[in-house]
Amino acid sequence: AAAPMQGAADASDLSLLPEGPCSSLTMPPAGSPSNASIHTPRGQEVGLSAGDQIWTPCTRNGYRKSTIISVADDSFVVDDVQEDASAEPQAGRKSVVVARSAVRPFYDYGPEQTWADNTEMVHLDEANILENLRRRFHKDEPYTYTANVLLAVNPYKQIPGMYSAEKIDGYRGKNFGALPPHPYAIADRAYRQMQREERNQALVISGESGAGKTETAKVAMHFITQISRTGQEHGERIQDKIISSSPILESFGNASTVRNVNSSRFGKYNTMHFNRVGHLKFAGIQTYLLEASRVVRQQPRERNFHVFYEMLAGLDDETKVDLLLDSSVKYRLLYCDDAKPWELDSPEQRREGAKFEELKAALSVFVSSETQTSFWEVLAALIHLGEIQFADISGDFAVPDGCEDASPLRRSSNGTSAWTASPVPLSSLPSASPQSENTQQGDPATDEARVKITADTVDNLMNAADLLGVSGAQLESALAWKERKVNGSSSFSQRTKAQAEQTLQSIIKILYKRLFDHIVAKINESSQVGHTEVPGNDLTNKLNSMGTLDIYGFERLQTNSFEQLCINLANERLQQFFIEEVLLAEQRTYKNEGLSVCQWELPDNKPVVNGIGDIMKILNDHSLRLIKGLISRKDNKDAQFCETIHKELVKPGAPIIALRLDAAAARAGRAAKRYDGFQIRHYAGDVSYSTAGWIDKNSDSLVPEVEALLSEATKDLTKVLSDKSSIDAKKTVNSVSSKYLGSLQELLATLKDCTVHYIRCFNPNDRRQPGVFMQKYVLDQVIQCGTVELVRIMHGGYPNRCNLKDLRRRFAQMLPEELQHYDDRNFIAGIMEAFRIPRKDWTVGVTQLFLKAGQLRMLESLHDQGATADGDMIRKIKSHFAHKKFRSAVNAVKVTNYLRKCRKFRVRQGLHRVARLYVRLSRWLRAVRLRMYGPPTEEAPNKAEEEQVDVCQQDTSLVGHSSLALVAPLQLRCRRPCALPTNGYSPQLFMALNSDEDGQYATFLQSDINMANPIADDILKLWQRNMTESVLYHDGRQVICARMSSMPFHRMPSVDSRAVTTGSLDDLRRVDCHESGRAFPVGAPEAASDAIPAVTCMCQHKVDRQLFATCDAQNRISVWWWGGTDPSDHHRPAVRMMGGLCPRLEKGTSIFHMTFLSADAVPRRISEKGGRVLVLLTHKQDSRWMSIEVMAVYAARFSLECIQPVQIETSSPEPGEAEVTFFAASHSERILMLGGRGLLQFWQVCETPAGQIELQLIENVAWTFRDIKHSVMVSVLSTPPPLLHGMQDWVMVGSSDGQIYGWKFDKRDDHTIQLNPDVSGRFRYNSHTRDVPIRCLVGTYGNSPDAHHRQMQNLGLPYSLFLNRVPMDDRSFYSLGDDGMLLAWNLVEGEGWTRVLQVSLMEAAAPSTGLRVACHSSRLAPQAMLVADRSRRTLRCFNRMAPDEAPEDVVCYAG
Repeated sequence: AAAPMQGAADASDLSLLPEGPCSSLTMPPAGSPSNASIHTPRGQEVGLSAGDQIWTPCTRNGYRKSTIISVADDSFVVDDVQEDASAEPQAGRKSVVVARSAVRPFYDYGPEQTWADNTEMVHLDEANILENLRRRFHKDEPYTYTANVLLAVNPYKQIPGMYSAEKIDGYRGKNFGALPPHPYAIADRAYRQMQREERNQALVISGESGAGKTETAKVAMHFITQISRTGQEHGERIQDKIISSSPILESFGNASTVRNVNSSRFGKYNTMHFNRVGHLKFAGIQTYLLEASRVVRQQPRERNFHVFYEMLAGLDDETKVDLLLDSSVKYRLLYCDDAKPWELDSPEQRREGAKFEELKAALSVFVSSETQTSFWEVLAALIHLGEIQFADISGDFAVPDGCEDASPLRRSSNGTSAWTASPVPLSSLPSASPQSENTQQGDPATDEARVKITADTVDNLMNAADLLGVSGAQLESALAWKERKVNGSSSFSQRTKAQAEQTLQSIIKILYKRLFDHIVAKINESSQVGHTEVPGNDLTNKLNSMGTLDIYGFERLQTNSFEQLCINLANERLQQFFIEEVLLAEQRTYKNEGLSVCQWELPDNKPVVNGIGDIMKILNDHSLRLIKGLISRKDNKDAQFCETIHKELVKPGAPIIALRLDAAAARAGRAAKRYDGFQIRHYAGDVSYSTAGWIDKNSDSLVPEVEALLSEATKDLTKVLSDKSSIDAKKTVNSVSSKYLGSLQELLATLKDCTVHYIRCFNPNDRRQPGVFMQKYVLDQVIQCGTVELVRIMHGGYPNRCNLKDLRRRFAQMLPEELQHYDDRNFIAGIMEAFRIPRKDWTVGVTQLFLKAGQLRMLESLHDQGATADGDMIRKIKSHFAHKKFRSAVNAVKVTNYLRKCRKFRVRQGLHRVARLYVRLSRWLRAVRLRMYGPPTEEAPNKAEEEQVDVCQQDTSLVGHSSLALVAPLQLRCRRPCALPTNGYSPQLFMALNSDEDGQYATFLQSDINMANPIADDILKLWQRNMTESVLYHDGRQVICARMSSMPFHRMPSVDSRAVTTGSLDDLRRVDCHESGRAFPVGAPEAASDAIPAVTCMCQHKVDRQLFATCDAQNRISVWWWGGTDPSDHHRPAVRMMGGLCPRLEKGTSIFHMTFLSADAVPRRISEKGGRVLVLLTHKQDSRWMSIEVMAVYAARFSLECIQPVQIETSSPEPGEAEVTFFAASHSERILMLGGRGLLQFWQVCETPAGQIELQLIENVAWTFRDIKHSVMVSVLSTPPPLLHGMQDWVMVGSSDGQIYGWKFDKRDDHTIQLNPDVSGRFRYNSHTRDVPIRCLVGTYGNSPDAHHRQMQNLGLPYSLFLNRVPMDDRSFYSLGDDGMLLAWNLVEGEGWTRVLQVSLMEAAAPSTGLRVACHSSRLAPQAMLVADRSRRTLRCFNRMAPDEAPEDVVCYAG
C-alpha cells in the first residue's frame, strides 16, 4: 500500500468550546402548535411534530441529534443531545429553543448505513453530509462522492489494500460511479476522457494544510502511469522520473509547520503528456511561489526546509569537514529559540539520514554526483551566511525606540545562536534607500564602513565565500557599501546596520529560491530528453496532457505575512474558478439541454480577488518608489504602504477592513497599531495580515554589486544562479507579486483549456491522530470549500450524464432490431422505460442522458449481465411512441393555426406602431423646426381646426385606469416674436391647523363618550369637533384669515342632541405677515390697507403645512410659522417669524411667484443645517426673459443655489399676451410647473454629484401641442401617482377653453425625468362648458369625517402631526369652471379618469370679469371644501358629500 496521507490541523482548537448551545430557554406557553414543517435543500417539505428527531446546531460538534419536545410558530423546543435514537424523553431534562431555519431534518438509515455518493441521501444538507463522512471515516472508507467531486478525509494511517495493484486493475476502464469512491476512479475517468475527446485534463486537489493533498496527488499520478499505454522500458523510465521527483521537491520545498510536519511551501502543477494512443511521452513540473522567506525566518515550533536537516544528518563526516559543518551546532538559520540539534545516532537523526539517502538516489536520476555536491556547497554556504552578525561602529546610528537591536533577526534570550523573528516590525527599521539622510558617501579603499562583521562570525563569511567561489573581501564590501553608477562612474555610500542585514537576508533567500528553480529546471530537462525534435521545441504539440495541481491550502496563522496573502489569493482564485467553471457550468448545462432545474445564488469572491490585486499594485508602486530613492530613511516605508491601503481600499462594505485593535493589549504595549496591517474577509473566514517587511519581501533581485560578484564566481553553479541581466538594469521593480500574479494567471488559463476534475481533501482533526473525527472542524472545511453549494445544485439535478450517441453504441443490443430506427433521444428513452428505471431518476436532454446518483451503476450492471427487454415492455414502448407521434402531429396543427393568428395580430400591431411612430416623429420634427427657425407667426385658428376630433388612446401602463386624449393635429407655423411677461396672479387659498389650540381639549376625552363605538374612534371624533382650522386667503395684495370649525361636519348623537348649531366660519381677520405678526379683526383701524404692508405673493410648505413664505412689494421675503387665532384674544400673535431674506435683485425686478421645495428635493447639506429651499419666479422690467432662482434659506442668512433664464413666447408682443398664471412644484417636488397664456413648461429639479441644485427643461409643451399655444393655462394640480414602476408624477392642468389635460412623467434609469406622450393629453370625459375657463383644480384628503382614523391608528401618530402631513388622494379630484360648475373626477378601473358628479356651486360671473376664485379642501373635515370668490368678496364652505345642501355661511370681508 502507498503511504498514508500526511496532515495536520487548524491552529484554532474548537474542542475548547463548551458542548451544547450557549443558553437554555423555557418552553413556549400552552396552546402552541404541536406540529410544523421545514423545507429541506431538496425543496421538500418535511412535516415535524413532537417526538421527531432533527439535527440542531452545536458549537462543539457542528450539529447534534436532538428530539423535538414541542413546536412553536418559528422555532422548536428540543431536548439535550440523544446519542441513543430509541431513548425516551425524560421528565425534567434541560430543553433549549432553536430557530426553525437553523435545524436540519434527520432520517434514520440505521447505525451502519453509509452512502458512497452524498447525492443519494434523502436529505442533502451540511448536517447529513457531515454525518455520512463521519460514518464512512470510522469504517475506513475515507473517500466519498458528491456528484462528480471526490471528498477525501485523511485517515492518518495505512489502510490495507487501499492502493494495491489489484485495486488499480479493478478501476481500470470502469465507468465512473460503478465502483466505490476512489482517486483511481477520478484518474481513470480523466485518462479516458483525454483519449476520447482529445482534450487536456486536470486534477485539482485542494484542501487545507495537512489534509493529504500531496499524497493524493501521488496516488493519482501513480495510477495514471500504471494504466497508460506506454512501452515497458520507456514507461518505467518516465515513471521513475516522476516518482523520483517527489522526494526532491519534498526535501527542497516542504517544511514542518505547526499544522503539518510535511507542509508544501510551494505550489506545483505536474503534467504528463500523452500521444493520441495514450502513450506517455514525457512529464513536467511547474512550481509557484516558494516561501523563500522561511529560509531566514520561521515562526515558533516550525522548521526550515527539510533539505537542511537531512543534509546535516546524512552527510558523511568527511563531506561535513569539507563543507565546514557540524551537525551538533545550533545554527541560527535552522533552529528557533526552543529547538536544538539532534543527539548523535538519535531516532530523529537516523530518520533524516534515511531521507537524505532517498534524496540522493532521486537526484541521481536527473543530475550527476558532482552536481549534487555543488548543491550541498550552496546550502552549506547559506548556513554559514546565516551565522554572520554585524556591529555598528558609526556612533551616530539611531536605534528605533523600543528596540535593543535594529536587526530583523536577533539572538535568543537563552544565549544560543538561534535566529528568531524580532518583536520590532521591519517597518520600524531604517530604509535601505540610497537617499537615506544618514547614508554617507565614501570610498571603500580609504574610508571605514559604518558597520562591520563581528570578529566571531568573520570565519563564517570566509567559509561561505569559499563555498560559493567568490572573494570574501568583496562580499564583505558589498554588504557594507552600496555602489551606484551614474554615467559610467561609480560612487559608494555606507550601509547602515539594518541595511547590511537586509542585504544579507536577500542573498540567502534569493540564492535558495534560484537553487530550487534550477533543480526543477533540471528535472524538466531530464524528463523531456529525446523529444526536442518536435518543431519549435513545442513538446506539447499534437499531445494531450494530464495535469495534477497540488496547491497549498488556505492558511490562517498566528502571524500572517506576504506569503500567506499570496497563498490565500491562490485559494481565492481557485475557489472562484470552481464556482465559475463547475457550479455555473452545471447550471448552464441544464439550461442548454432544455432541462428545468432551479437556479441558485452562488457566492461571489471577485471583490476579494480584485481587492488583493489592488494591494499588489500598491505594493509594487511603493517598491518602485523605494528603488528610485523617493522614500527617505526617516520614513517608515511599511507603515506608509499600509496607510495607502487603508486610504484607498478600506471602505464600508469592502472585503478589506482595518485591524481590530485590542485596547487591553494596546495599554500593555503589545497590540498592533492601525497601520501595522489589515484584515481581509476571505471565503474561508477573516484573516489579519501584518505588513512588516512586505516591501523587502516583494523584491526578487539582488543588489547589482552582489550579482556582479556571483557572476564572476569560480564555482559553476554559483555562476548559473546569478542574474547578469539585473547588473546593469534600470531602476525597475523585479517584484515577487507581479511574477506570482502572472504565474497564477497562466495556471488558470491552463485550467480553462482543460476538463477539470476535483478532489477536495479534508483534515479530520487538529492532532494528526488516526481514528479521531472532529465534526465541527470538518464541518468548517466542508462549508468553506463550496461542497454545500455543489450539493444544492446537484440535489435537484442529475449528477451523472452520458452522451446519447456513446450510450447508443454501447447499449444498442439491449433493444430489438425493430426499435433501432428511432433517433438517439427516443432510443435511449426506450431503454430506460424497458428496464423500468423510475422516471424521476432520469431525463433526456438535447444531447445527453441525465441520471440520478446510483442509476448509472444499475444500467452498467444490466449491460454486464446481457439483459434484454421482454415482449410486453416492447409493445408498451411502441404504443407509447405511437401516441407520442400522434400528439406531436396534433401539436403541429395547433402551432400552425396559432401562427396564422399571430401573423394577423402582428399586422395589426405593426400598423399601430407605425401610426404611433408617425405621431412621435411629427412632434419631434415640429420641436426641431421650432428650435431652428423659431415660433411661427400668428395664424387665426379656423373653425375646422377647433372642431377636430380627439384621437384617444388607452393608458395600459397606468394600472389600467387612465384614458387620456391626445392632441392629434401637428401643423407647422411661422416665427412668432417673444413678448413681455405679465403677472397673471390668481387668488390663492390655504388651510392650516390652529396649532395653538392643540392640547386644550384633554378634558373632553374624559366624558361624553358613546360606549357603543370603539373608544379610540370617539376620542378622535371629539378631538376633531373641538379642533379648528384656519383658512388663509391671499388675493394678490393682502392675507385674510378665517377660523373654520369642523363641528357641523362631525355629528355625534350623544353630543349633537343637546348642542347648539353654529356656523363653520367665523373670526375674520387681516394678517400682518411681515412686521407685528398679529391678525387684526377686519374693520379694525389696524387692519386698514395702508397700515399693513401689501403681500404680492405667497406659498405654503408641502410637508410642514404650518410653514409659509410671503413677499411684499419691496421684494422682502418672510418665512413664518402659523400658530392660529384665538377669538378671545386679539393681541396674541398668529405668526411666528422663522427667517427672512431680501434677495439682491436688479433694479426693476419683481417676484411673480414662489414655491417651496421639501422632502427629497432638498440636498442633505442644506437640510442638515436646518435650511429650506425656496424657488422664485422673477422678471425684470421691459425684459422678454424671466428667471427661476433657487434660494437656500436659513434662520439668519440665505444663499443663491442657481438661476435659470426662461424665455416666454406668444403670438403678440403686447404685455398682456404673455400672462403667467401659475408656478408651482409637483407632488414629488422634482418638477416645477410654469403655465400661462400659450405657456406650459416643465422643469426638472436635479442634484449634481457635488450636491448643487440645477434645473433642466423636461418639455416645453406649447411647442408640440397647438391647442395649448392658443389658450391660457389657468390652473394646475399634481396628485400622488398610482403605484407604478418608474412613474414620477401625475399633473393635471385646466385651460381657458374648458379643457383638462393630464401629463404623465416617468423616471429613467439615469434619474432623468421625461414626459410620456403616449398617455398624456386631453381628458376624454370632460363635460365642462366649452370656452369656459377651468378656474380651479382641487385635490381631496378623504370623503368621510373618519377617513383618517384607521390609517392614523395604524401609524400611531398624534392627530395634529398626522393631519399636518396627510397625503392628497391619488384617485379623486374636483374641477371648478368660471360658470360655477363643479365636477368630481374618480380614477375608475379600466376606464381612467371618469366624471362622477356635476353640480352648480355658484352663479356664473359676468363674462367681462369672470370668476376669480380659489378653492381648497379641508384636512380636519375631509368632506369640506372652501371657496373664496374674489369678485364677490365671499368665503363659503361646501359639503362635498351633500351636494344638494346649500353652502355654509357666507362671510363678507371689506377687502
